[in-house]
Amino acid sequence: MTSLVTQHKTYVHHIALDPSGTLLASCSSDKTVEVFHRRTVTGGEAIWEPGCMIHDHSGPVLRIAWCQHREHGPLLATAGADRWIYIYRIIISSHEGRTLLHTVRWSPVRGYEKDVITNVAFVPPQQYHALLLSTASLDGCVRLYEVHQPQQFPCVCRISPEADAAAEGASESTASAVGMYAGAASHSAGSAAVERREDASGSPPVSSVPMLRSGGVTAIDWFPGSSERTMTLAVGTVSGRFFLYRYIKDSSSFMTISLPPVEAGVLRCSAPVCNVSWAPCVGRRFQLLSICSRREVFLLRLNCVSPSIDEKRSFELFRVPFGAASASWSRSSTLLYLARDDRHTQMVVLQMANPLDHQSWKVVSRNAVE
Repeated sequence: MTSLVTQHKTYVHHIALDPSGTLLASCSSDKTVEVFHRRTVTGGEAIWEPGCMIHDHSGPVLRIAWCQHREHGPLLATAGADRWIYIYRIIISSHEGRTLLHTVRWSPVRGYEKDVITNVAFVPPQQYHALLLSTASLDGCVRLYEVHQPQQFPCVCRISPEADAAAEGASESTASAVGMYAGAASHSAGSAAVERREDASGSPPVSSVPMLRSGGVTAIDWFPGSSERTMTLAVGTVSGRFFLYRYIKDSSSFMTISLPPVEAGVLRCSAPVCNVSWAPCVGRRFQLLSICSRREVFLLRLNCVSPSIDEKRSFELFRVPFGAASASWSRSSTLLYLARDDRHTQMVVLQMANPLDHQSWKVVSRNAVE
């Protein structure tokens, strides 16, 4: 395990590795973002060297996301409490044997978010002809921005998972009470409510105002497929609920994907969801997704090639009895690394002993981090 000392003055909220594995970024409550470059020394050992520091945010920076763009190279998106969204192009050069990093800031965007931005995630660029960036916010919404340089980024789509689920449930119960079964069934099978272009005034619907905090969205992650047909978004919320959506490119809209029935009725963590992470696609006939909260971790197995393509899908669920702040998968998806920071910082490694048995996950390593 390699340690890394940053120049941050206070709490580090997030670190992220770029797809090439040569760049690493960290963000902090001190309003800065630091970017490192990996250098291989004699003996094959890799060390991380400071590259550049970014000071554009006026509030704590909570999340960062990387994208390897076919034209612009590595791109870094940052967001946080000030509700500004920044995207940087990272230029790597060398001088006298040293690696130098330079940042080119694209047009910053004050998004439509009414509250803290808790997460950012690029749509895998191979899935779409345009570059798309999604954000999650405590105002209860997930927004999708189309990235244009150097123009402003238009918001092309918005969903409110908790508010939409509550509205759908209310509609179904009302329809049932008046005997409108057909109408309720049609509504439940429809797409999630979407606002294509948000009003510049930015005032949320009256029905969603009381849910700004309780229905806040805290975690998002895109399915790492290589086709437009596999554009699936996983969403976690403050209430502990979890949602799956399929993005439909032609109509710029999201459609809900039904989740497995569980004993409690709804797949839900007993604490706010703090991380969702898809396992890499390695040619299996099933897909894996981790859902982390501070009290427990759920491992969801979807018995399908893609959750967006296969209609006849089934689910299996494994519950880890302790919580984690974040999760990372190995390339083979047989190991899951859980970072815990409740009492002391610890890295816990889970292994799937039998790929045919989803209940075969077990702890194989616990390492305290200095």
